[in-house]
Amino acid sequence: MTQPRPKFLGVTVMPEYLQNETVDGVLDNLVRAGVTAVATSPYVMAPADEKTGGREPPDDAGAGTVRLLDRPLWGRRELFVTTAPSFVPDERLYRGLRYQPAAPTELTRRDGPII
Repeated sequence: MTQPRPKFLGVTVMPEYLQNETVDGVLDNLVRAGVTAVATSPYVMAPADEKTGGREPPDDAGAGTVRLLDRPLWGRRELFVTTAPSFVPDERLYRGLRYQPAAPTELTRRDGPII
């Protein structure tokens, strides 16, 4: 008799929540929810001011200006943020290509290992 395949439940976790709620905290919630696959993005985020950052949640053609985040980031449900890659790319892999990775910053060095 064939065993039934376990249900597949995949989610994307935005890296800023790993930074804010800790990796273990997020993983505990995912296990409780029965998640079987996780994806994330290779960036890190930090609060910024209105002049240097982008709004979170994003403006989304004006609709975002009235929205709030479901879960707070850095204690706020709306804020301005800056991002950086979560790793230092191997520039040799991008040599000769039209698109180049974003340059790492101090934020990359400080918080990149979390991701």
